Amino acid sequence: MTSEVKTSLIEIEIEELIQELKNYPVDLKLKRLRLFFGLTQVQLSKEIGCDRWGVSIWESGKRVPSERTLEKIRQYYRLPFDFFFDDKKV
Repeated sequence: MTSEVKTSLIEIEIEELIQELKNYPVDLKLKRLRLFFGLTQVQLSKEIGCDRWGVSIWESGKRVPSERTLEKIRQYYRLPFDFFFDDKKV
């Protein structure tokens, strides 16, 4: 399998995941994305500049990240602009 084919398959999988998560609450979106990309909470926290406990609390649904943090996460995963913000479950 060529790298172009692999890249295309990954893009399709990501698009399917985005559609699947569309109506999920933020905590489930965050956890599913992190697991899809094979990251630990520590790895994600380092990538977006927060502490590991923040990721844990967000994924448990106890708190929601700030809009600024959601934007960092959105950019890190290269998600559509409205992935977190066009959603009544924020």
